[in-house]
Amino acid sequence: MNVKLKLLDEAEEAYINGDLEKALVILDDQRLNNNLKALFIKGEIYYKMQRWGDALNFFLICIEKDPSNMNTATYIEMIKNILDFRNTDLLNP
Repeated sequence: MNVKLKLLDEAEEAYINGDLEKALVILDDQRLNNNLKALFIKGEIYYKMQRWGDALNFFLICIEKDPSNMNTATYIEMIKNILDFRNTDLLNP
């Protein structure tokens, strides 16, 4: 089996099992640099960790490499909505 595919499978399994830190360590392997699937999974992990800026950065890289990916576009839109949220009732008592 290809080493890259094996690393991606291990990272995806760790992500699914909720071991986000382990998945990130695996995805930081130099052999996965610029791999679209690795970048997307990193974005998903950071999204799950509510690290919106990091998640957005990875999804923007993904959409630049594959503009037709609707999953990536959806994540970007959701993050932008989260970051743009304002509760005017709290600001104007």
